[in-house]
Amino acid sequence: MARKRSQPVPRFAELSLAALEANYATYLRTLRLLVQQGYSLSRVQRTLCWLRLQHLHQGLPATYGEPDELYRQLRACVHGGPRRTRAARAGGIGAGRIRRRPDPLAQRG
Repeated sequence: MARKRSQPVPRFAELSLAALEANYATYLRTLRLLVQQGYSLSRVQRTLCWLRLQHLHQGLPATYGEPDELYRQLRACVHGGPRRTRAARAGGIGAGRIRRRPDPLAQRG
């Protein structure tokens, strides 16, 4: 059946909640990548993954969180992690290396 000129062209087919649930991990991974690359909230809100996360939240709000909150959590994880001191970055104190002190009894021998 041909589409009439007065009907708008669909941008994408609407997916069922089951199909959205099946791809939830993919949408989260995409959102995480966008946050890691430094995309702003307004720019992320224009993506297809954001739209699908919104549909999931609207359909099953008890199961799937709000996309705004997911964005904030991911942003905090990526940009707000613990800060390392200059000594830690240089490989000194707190850099994760195990340093053993010499045994005082072994030196007396």
